[in-house]
Amino acid sequence: MKRRQYPVAGFHHTAASEWAGGTPVTDADHALSVSAVPSSAPSLSPAPAIPRVLLAEESLPYRRVIREALMAFRLCEVDDAPSGERAFELALQREYSLFLFSLPLPDMAGDMLDRLLGKAYPLVHKGVHTTPPVVFLIQPGDAMKFQELQRNVRVRGSIPLPPKLDVLLSVTASLLPEREGGLAFPPSFPPPPLSPPPPSAHVS
Repeated sequence: MKRRQYPVAGFHHTAASEWAGGTPVTDADHALSVSAVPSSAPSLSPAPAIPRVLLAEESLPYRRVIREALMAFRLCEVDDAPSGERAFELALQREYSLFLFSLPLPDMAGDMLDRLLGKAYPLVHKGVHTTPPVVFLIQPGDAMKFQELQRNVRVRGSIPLPPKLDVLLSVTASLLPEREGGLAFPPSFPPPPLSPPPPSAHVS
């Protein structure tokens, strides 16, 4: 006897399995059992993901200052790495909205790291066709090199080292959303000193 097959939810049920238990299952019963399976509930729209920043800088104090400042004033999460190799590994594991790479890294130049990720990043992440924009952290001697890097449309600016809060927030203003209810932006200049109180009257 030729064995019948019924495709149900990606599986094949044969007539032999239908006869298990001694009672044959008719085509009508089979159709009823399939139609009785509830359809999956409509999926809710996922909440927008919080932007994630990848920071590559050798100095631990600099990484800490930049990470804490970004997370205090910008709506974002920050992953930091002390080397180009570690940053490369992280970039292949997660999707990012922004790269912050120091030009001088202990194992490779920051622009070399960015070029490598420019080729590998879209190949690893499904549905991603472009590599995130990049901001370079530069030393005073890197100014000439950075001018050449600015020809790349993905390069969105530079931040001098040691990092300055006003420059960091200015460069990232158009790249990361502002955190609502975050800390107040510090003034560019210190407020003028308060006038000294008038001398108290001296009773002789």
